[in-house]
Amino acid sequence: VLTAGLLCARGPGAPCGACGACRRVHADSHPDVLVVDVVSEGEEEIKLQRIAPREAGEGPSVGSFLSLRAMESGWRVVLVRDAERLNEEAQNALLKTLEEPGADTLIVLVTARPDLLLPTVHSRCVRVRCAAPGEEVARRVLADEGIDAELAELYARWSRGAPGEALAHARHSAVE
Repeated sequence: VLTAGLLCARGPGAPCGACGACRRVHADSHPDVLVVDVVSEGEEEIKLQRIAPREAGEGPSVGSFLSLRAMESGWRVVLVRDAERLNEEAQNALLKTLEEPGADTLIVLVTARPDLLLPTVHSRCVRVRCAAPGEEVARRVLADEGIDAELAELYARWSRGAPGEALAHARHSAVE
């Protein structure tokens, strides 16, 4: 939502959800957004190669992405999901970028475990706490994953409305 709101044709502000930019952000195809999500790629940690500039053809890195100019919006957004998975070498490589990200650049480190980030990374970030979206959203996410409605209700309640935590309960068969 943050990224869509920043890049929305009506923005910055609440995203309209209907313009081309909002649709591309939702489809993970906006050219001015780089998402680093190693979990969805089947990796355990975010390594230096995902942060430091790389040669052409080696896949996207934060450094190579930020070396380019924005194509549509004027903004470049880097979203690092599960930032606690950044290994120490990658965190150290990210420090310079966090200090001087460049004009119209937003770097978002998403983590449920900020204690696993280096103190030097902490000192260069602004911490924004986000509330869980609620039990109804958690139930919908679980339903989309094919979880039985009765179990979805239980996991949504146990997670206090945090969909990721509810999914973790489901994946680990918490009821058992």
